Amino acid sequence: MPNKEEKKHFLKKRRDSSKKAGKRSNLSNSVDVTFLMASTSTDFKIEQRAYVKIRTLLKISPTDVHKDLEEFYKDTALPYSTVVDWARRFREGRVSIEDEARIGRPVSSASDKNILEVSALLEEDPHITLVEIADGVGISTGTAQAIVHDNMIF
Repeated sequence: MPNKEEKKHFLKKRRDSSKKAGKRSNLSNSVDVTFLMASTSTDFKIEQRAYVKIRTLLKISPTDVHKDLEEFYKDTALPYSTVVDWARRFREGRVSIEDEARIGRPVSSASDKNILEVSALLEEDPHITLVEIADGVGISTGTAQAIVHDNMIF
């Protein structure tokens, strides 16, 4: 994951290359553009979709947008086919960078909300059982166990 300094370096490099090519920079020179680090893979997706949206609206090709993402995000960059798909959606008038709601059962109940609820229950009673956690949050005991194992630090 790129850190804050890598992000600043990338943005400076973009501005400098635009100036050398005689192009007007798409990034404001009067504003210090800083980013918060995305904390989850979903945040990285949303952050990259926002970049795809802005660059697409500026009529930058998906190929160039993808090159930027690969240079900046390296292994966590969106795949080229995904960039092309989102660029098409934005050209067709899509506004939101969020996923559409899907029908059917969610893949996992280990949502941020459930993780927070499990954490609160454990803080309240460190000796609470998995069955009590599952009943209290409204999730399966398997999901409760996965949340405790994967997200709680003891």
